[in-house]
Amino acid sequence: MLPFVVDERKILIFKFWFGDSVQDGLSYQGELFCRLQTLELQYRPQLYHFGCKLAQQGTSVVISSSLNTCSLWISLRDPALKTMLADSGTLDLPKVPPFSLVEASDPPQAEETSY
Repeated sequence: MLPFVVDERKILIFKFWFGDSVQDGLSYQGELFCRLQTLELQYRPQLYHFGCKLAQQGTSVVISSSLNTCSLWISLRDPALKTMLADSGTLDLPKVPPFSLVEASDPPQAEETSY
């Protein structure tokens, strides 16, 4: 089974308490999911690949994307979710630079060119 891929502008994201902290939640096709990781959009292929690995192990996975980011969501029914949240530093998650976003209101910076 492959992960579902959804547009974040078309879904409802909510907050809930789980694992001693507030988490992001998603309701999709009658199932509840918890956000495990968010990355810049350029890392979507790596995130999708990791989602496929989880799906092959029987985990229900959703990949969402917005204009700037993509996120990996895991089913709340998955017994391994609490472990994944606690051990997110030790999971085989995509290796990427630290997450940073340019504010949507910030215009792109032009590169200086010397002639």
